Amino acid sequence: MLLPGVSGSYILLILGQYEYILQMIDSRIPLPLLIFGAGILIGLYVMSHVITLLLKRQRQLTLFFLFGIVLGSLRVFVVEIGFFFSLGVLIPLAVGLLLPLLLSVLKIFAKKPTQ
Repeated sequence: MLLPGVSGSYILLILGQYEYILQMIDSRIPLPLLIFGAGILIGLYVMSHVITLLLKRQRQLTLFFLFGIVLGSLRVFVVEIGFFFSLGVLIPLAVGLLLPLLLSVLKIFAKKPTQ
């Protein structure tokens, strides 16, 4: 939820909990919603600190990884448009995984040797 393209609704759909949360909101049962809200807040807090720590230790690799996740989330748009048909899942996944690797290799070769 900290990155564009990775929404909380999408994560709930993947986990199969989207309908359950909607039912809890509709029936106004507070306890499950409070637990869910606390989980969201704890998850945001912990993940923001994890991402900050990773950015401090391995900035380039972390940025490439996060970029790959965001790029991989474009699969939803490709599937909705139906442009790649059966390749709609594989192409964004391959681009999301290979592009960060390619950019990292290109950066290594672009470095000037120190004298």
